[in-house]
Amino acid sequence: MYSNQWLNLCRFYFAEYKKKGSDIIHPESDVYFIVDAPTDVELEVGHAAATIFDAGSKKSLGELAKTNTRFSVLNVCSVPLQETTNLDGKYKVLFDLLTPMVKEGYAQFGEHENEDVNKFEKAVLYDFKNRLMKSGCLNKSCQVVIFGEFAKTYFEKLEEVNMNCDVLYVTDTSFDLKQLNLK
Repeated sequence: MYSNQWLNLCRFYFAEYKKKGSDIIHPESDVYFIVDAPTDVELEVGHAAATIFDAGSKKSLGELAKTNTRFSVLNVCSVPLQETTNLDGKYKVLFDLLTPMVKEGYAQFGEHENEDVNKFEKAVLYDFKNRLMKSGCLNKSCQVVIFGEFAKTYFEKLEEVNMNCDVLYVTDTSFDLKQLNLK
């Protein structure tokens, strides 16, 4: 596919799906959870982190954030990056390139042979950085909990961002909030 066609398809895709698995942001939060990207479950329930569970409460991280303003949740990417069951087939060509990136290609951030994928990664990072700045967590002392290698890769690529936050990395999608030792 020609580069301009692919990038236009990306723009249409973002416009169509960006609000369907949205972040949960509370200005008064002091703990910000960073997760990868929406899946089928997040698209169905309409919020982020519906598949990451707190072992103590048996609630998803998204449910906790919706009911407790202490917590906010941001997706690194605001649209699904893997083919999901309810996505329009016209985006299949995107997923042929993006699914490998999500599974292991994020380690080659910006160094893919396909320049379209590099541009897409930069666009995702730019959008993530803007949403993170708007969330307010960069302007105060807080805790940031990063879930998974994909989210970690993007978080560590943020440049020119002054954070006063403590950062914790979690690799499992089942965790216990109490064991995270949140302040």
